[in-house]
Amino acid sequence: MDYEPIVDKTLAMLEFLQDLQPKSTPVHILLRPRRSGKSMLLHFTSQFLQRGDPGDVQDRRKYFADLNLAIAKDENAVEKHFSNHIVLLLDLTNVVGTTMADLQYAFVLAVRNAVASMQSSACFSNAHELDEPDADFLRNLLTSLYTSYAFNAETILSNISRIVRKLSHRPLVFMVDEYDSPIACAAEHGFHEEAVNFFRQAIGAFLKDNDDLEGALIIGIMRFGDNNGYLSEVGNVKVFTLRDKRYTNACMFTADETRELLDRYRRRNDRMYPEQPLLITFEDLNHWYKGYYDANGARLYNPWSVMNALREKMPRSFWLMSGSDKGAEDRILELIDKDDSFKAAFEALVAGEPWEIELDGGFTFALMPQLMNRLQMLTFIYYAGYLTPVPSPPFCESTNSNPSATLTAHNVVTVAIPSYEIWVQYSLWLEAGLVSRMQRNSTGQSQSVAILKKSLLGSMTAFVDLLSQFIADKKLANYLGNNRRLFPLYFSALFTAATRNKKGRAWHQRVHSPVSSLGAR
Repeated sequence: MDYEPIVDKTLAMLEFLQDLQPKSTPVHILLRPRRSGKSMLLHFTSQFLQRGDPGDVQDRRKYFADLNLAIAKDENAVEKHFSNHIVLLLDLTNVVGTTMADLQYAFVLAVRNAVASMQSSACFSNAHELDEPDADFLRNLLTSLYTSYAFNAETILSNISRIVRKLSHRPLVFMVDEYDSPIACAAEHGFHEEAVNFFRQAIGAFLKDNDDLEGALIIGIMRFGDNNGYLSEVGNVKVFTLRDKRYTNACMFTADETRELLDRYRRRNDRMYPEQPLLITFEDLNHWYKGYYDANGARLYNPWSVMNALREKMPRSFWLMSGSDKGAEDRILELIDKDDSFKAAFEALVAGEPWEIELDGGFTFALMPQLMNRLQMLTFIYYAGYLTPVPSPPFCESTNSNPSATLTAHNVVTVAIPSYEIWVQYSLWLEAGLVSRMQRNSTGQSQSVAILKKSLLGSMTAFVDLLSQFIADKKLANYLGNNRRLFPLYFSALFTAATRNKKGRAWHQRVHSPVSSLGAR
């Protein structure tokens, strides 16, 4: 079968498997920006571990072999773990709602879907051995007759693990995708505390001192404060971020992996579509998507964007196109306008300079983005992937002994904008603020038109002099600074403000001008 080229990250499973020992019950939380390959890693780990009927097991063994995956070549891992565990993979991505009742209903539906997947893997083939109450519980959970009020949602996972132990005589491996999504949704709609209390019981209590649990691998984006998250009372929790050596390359692509993937895509494209050559170069991918630093100081590439660029045969800001937070964006613009320290950080970051920030160790989703202060917002955009730690000592957050214990109340880290595609988002934020200021302070369009004419005539010296004077006259440097590396932002904002029609829309198309030679990075 001609599979689409992939990057093999399966050896990262060993980070979890090495702790998956009898009576150890590890709980690993892996935090990475969105679209970094977390869910794919979780899927492959589940497929590797999950028991099944002989036909299903053989199909999965062939699948791992056909893809030539590294984990399948690890004889010890295959012998000890392949198809030798009972796995419940719970996807919380769509556990959302405008009320707590809606959220609970969505949670139970997500649990039902996870249990149905277990059933398709023959995990309940001997369900006839259950006593009547447990048989009714499992049957009702899996049938269309089930309603969200048929069972106590807070104990549903505990009941499932107990039933699994009865049927298989071994504990359950629990996996969670997007563990932070429901809490973010609850905060947005004003019932954060209620949601945290619910999940503290439904998942937190389930993970705590549960003899029917073998271990848990949980992934997400945001780190909750150690004292206010729904996992705060769970023991043996280890949190792994980009600054930890364990799992350091579990998600995202290294330079070698990106180069090899490009070569494989090019060979595949030449074979299947010889009349449509793949013109993207490694330098293109480097420019757009190389950004995040791992714990060893090596650069990592955004996998979502790299894969989409290769599929569409052109680089674009795919990561930004995959989602945004309007409330957070509005608050960022407000902080740039009103908070000098926040503005200074953004100015330096956009100019390509690393910046030292504090991370709020007690961060919580309890606050709406519109209410976050500078420290909270910088923590928010850091974990969301808009910033990357850069290698300036002390760099590693932990030494693997107990990662979760090392994030202090105010943790200082040096950061930078990860990549050009994310720099584009910063430039859009700052441009929006500039446009607003130009319109508030403008005395007419004559000055703007004069600057545009100089740009189109191609006179770099005259253009820069005139633009510099405009920045000074309008006091725009008070907002963004007078660094000439930022002039493209001033020009773009100027063009937008000068050509905006009465409805607030800019009618202009992109034009070529000498400002492009200034460079934005």
